[in-house]
Amino acid sequence: LIPERLLFLGPDLAAAHFLVHRGASVKFLGDDAWYQRDKKGNYKLPGRKVPGLHIEAIDASGTELMFEGSRFENLQNLKYLRMLRLADCPYVDDWTLGRIGGMMDSLEMLDLSGCHRISAKGLMGLKMLKSLKYLRLEGIDTKNLGKAALLLEDTIPSLKVLGVDYEHELEMLEADVRLLQNPNVIEDAKGNMFAEDDNGRLFYVGGNVNERPAVCDNDKPIMTSTIRREIPAMSDEEFEKIDRLSGGKLRHLLVGSPSGYEWNSQVC
Repeated sequence: LIPERLLFLGPDLAAAHFLVHRGASVKFLGDDAWYQRDKKGNYKLPGRKVPGLHIEAIDASGTELMFEGSRFENLQNLKYLRMLRLADCPYVDDWTLGRIGGMMDSLEMLDLSGCHRISAKGLMGLKMLKSLKYLRLEGIDTKNLGKAALLLEDTIPSLKVLGVDYEHELEMLEADVRLLQNPNVIEDAKGNMFAEDDNGRLFYVGGNVNERPAVCDNDKPIMTSTIRREIPAMSDEEFEKIDRLSGGKLRHLLVGSPSGYEWNSQVC
């Protein structure tokens, strides 16, 4: 945050310039208009502090806003902010949710649909938002999302979480229970599950490990995963059984990356 800009604009108008310049749109309290860039990248916002001008809503959906480090300071002291849409923002992660939970206690509506970098644990960073009424989580496929949603609704009595497929969550939980009933499958303290072969080696078959490889500009995988790719020492019958219980994950993570790349593909 540039101190001079805050001095001349105040927190709300300074935040508005920061957001609109980066492709978001904002709405001020008592004004039905949304302020955003035009096709040429131009926009009209006051150039100096306006008494009584407060941001009520922010729509940053689909933008590439990055909130790391000091950049989040641009959104401090927005005391009248009621709605924040961050749907399909590729850089919104658990750290972002922690900052939202600690800074935006006036929020009533929050949309995180399509934000694939957030986890169930990260969602609990919103538990301090006691005014939150609606939380939208459509299109997010992360483990224990339903459990986190229920815990948030229990912590914030006025909250209604939208977009969670609880039936799918129950099916995933039941699948994990069946997998853990196999005597050769163990679970670590972080909730990750591993198949143990006859030599005592562990092979990841489910849990919280990021199974999606990052890719470079040429769409080639950047191998950062620690998933073991040797062949486990166990009978074919046991291998097929665990592979079936894990939804094909044991075989899939051995012969190729979860996105379909082969492990011997060129890496960046």
